[in-house]
Amino acid sequence: MREVHEFSEYRDFKDARDKTITFPTKAVYHYRVGPGPAGLSAEYMQRTLVLTDVEFNVDLPDDLFALQFPRGIAIRDGLNGLEPTKPE
Repeated sequence: MREVHEFSEYRDFKDARDKTITFPTKAVYHYRVGPGPAGLSAEYMQRTLVLTDVEFNVDLPDDLFALQFPRGIAIRDGLNGLEPTKPE
């Protein structure tokens, strides 16, 4: 299996500081398996994404990134190597 990503239709966007950023507005993702007949891979799925609007380098509030976990679940901190917390 392999994926092929194609980016195209680049446009210039202005960021919050009026700097120009060139960014693709179209992405096509091809998902392939193979080899198929004649040794070629076979595409089993394709997705196309079209970007209509984007903002770069804008300030975001810190609380936007605060995680709220449901009560009663165990949480393991893999980064700091801490054992799972006990559910409430």
